[in-house]
Amino acid sequence: MALPLMLRSAQKAQGYSCILRCSPVAFKNTNYVSLPQLPNRTSSSLVQKTPILLQSKILTNPVMRCMSEGGDHRMKWTIERLISVGLIGLLPLTIATPNPILDNVTAVAVTLHIHWGIEAMAEDYLRPIVVGNAISKAALIAVYIVSTVTLGGLLYFNYTDIGIGKVIRKFWAVQPC
Repeated sequence: MALPLMLRSAQKAQGYSCILRCSPVAFKNTNYVSLPQLPNRTSSSLVQKTPILLQSKILTNPVMRCMSEGGDHRMKWTIERLISVGLIGLLPLTIATPNPILDNVTAVAVTLHIHWGIEAMAEDYLRPIVVGNAISKAALIAVYIVSTVTLGGLLYFNYTDIGIGKVIRKFWAVQPC
């Protein structure tokens, strides 16, 4: 019982040391502005001496301002979950009744589902603070390129060949020799 507790404490200590090592890098390009003097307060008040971090990029870009204030990602999360749940019914429907409309909807839904998963992995594991800005941005660009090529390839396959539903049926119909 003591061993897991010690290991958990050791991991926390390593995490705190990483924060201390990385903090000068994270706040390198920031502007500090002090709070204005508040009436009816003494000058030794801790509130008046506390600096506020203001980043010019966050203040000028409305999207970044919204993200810095907590951001509302409920709509994107809801759409991701609806597409994921929709695929549970869409894939069997596409295979059972193959037609061009279902094939194209399946191509778009599968590509979006895969794109969001790979994008989340790239953002989580290839953070700029870990691998650098260039590699992080290159990875996200690569995710968008791969997703675009995948969607284009699936739509091209649907328009020039038999479609996703029929090709899965043919794969299942193959008999062993």
